[in-house]
Amino acid sequence: MERSLVKTNRCIGWERLTTSLVWRTCFNRSLPSQLRRAQSVQARRTPDFLRFLCSCVRRFQICAHVVFLPLLTAMLANSIPAASQPDPVYAWTNFAGLSGDCGSVDGSGSEARFDDPSSIAVDRAGSVYVTDCKNHTIRKVSVAGMVTTLAGSARSGGSADGKGKEARFLYPQGIAVDRAGNVFVADCNNHTIRKVSAAGMVTTLAGSARSGGNVDGEGGAARFLYPRGLAVDKAGNVYVADSWNQSIRKVSTQGIVTTLARGFMNPTGVAVDGKGNVYVVDAYDHTIQKVSAVGVVTRMAGSADSHASGDGTNSAALFGFPSGVAVDGTGNLYVTETENHAIWKVNTAGLVPPLGRTFKNPVSVAVDSAGNLFVADSENNLITKGIRSTGEPTQDPKSSHY
Repeated sequence: MERSLVKTNRCIGWERLTTSLVWRTCFNRSLPSQLRRAQSVQARRTPDFLRFLCSCVRRFQICAHVVFLPLLTAMLANSIPAASQPDPVYAWTNFAGLSGDCGSVDGSGSEARFDDPSSIAVDRAGSVYVTDCKNHTIRKVSVAGMVTTLAGSARSGGSADGKGKEARFLYPQGIAVDRAGNVFVADCNNHTIRKVSAAGMVTTLAGSARSGGNVDGEGGAARFLYPRGLAVDKAGNVYVADSWNQSIRKVSTQGIVTTLARGFMNPTGVAVDGKGNVYVVDAYDHTIQKVSAVGVVTRMAGSADSHASGDGTNSAALFGFPSGVAVDGTGNLYVTETENHAIWKVNTAGLVPPLGRTFKNPVSVAVDSAGNLFVADSENNLITKGIRSTGEPTQDPKSSHY
């Protein structure tokens, strides 16, 4: 930031100096009024061709000020490199749950218990939502770390709609939250997409319980087959990583299901940015794919030929069974890699080294408006928080992807 200010001040100072010189040369504003009048009289006695020549010179000087000075200023500005932002450093803490101890207890911080937390999302206020897979419940973690059960009943699988504990899920996986606070859940073994209101009312948005398939359509007429990852865009459309159908599905706010893209090996994680681009973790292909708003698929990072682990750019970057993905407001991706127990950041230039290796089978990641990360650390039965300690915030809340 300091070097950027120096660069700007140099450019402003140069422009002011040059402007002053041109102004004085062209318009004689620094001369006394008597001398200017004398010059005016002398100009009338000057031959026409000399007056014409002087006029041409002055016009050229004015043109140089108006046209060439901004170009020169820009060249000077670009010649002084701006200071680059450092990659963030994260301080990792156990946000909720107790490492190695499973259960279904509500409570604050380490008093709470989870059993295989499988996906995570964060809302605009900083509250965290978790699919507690083996408990068949949806949990909510406040900013202060207080864990409550939003919907479902621990150890009671099913498919019933209803409010709070009346509702039932069957091994829920993906989760996302929209700007109004509605939570969407990929109810994996029910092959459905569920909606949980802020008050805890659960309804089935699309699909039919225990009826797997691959059918586009409206509401209950649509079919999914073990849906995993979920994301929601700023308009409220839901994107589904339909894992066994090897496709990305889109569910409109009216519950109409269409297929956005096909041809994946086993899509497990999905995220969407403010421009409508969808990012897909293809776990068995060991790659991160990008799907445009019109369904064009390109590979961003990873190689299908290898599932080792290593940083690099595009296909040179290697993942070992990636599972979850999140995107911030500037286009940086955060990827969980289960085989190597790591979190990776994929920026617009490629892949940077892992952000942390203190996990055990991390399956999902979310990023808040301050750039803090939340990880569903499944085998540790923990929700881990990475507090960003350097650099600028990575996400503009107004352009958030949820």
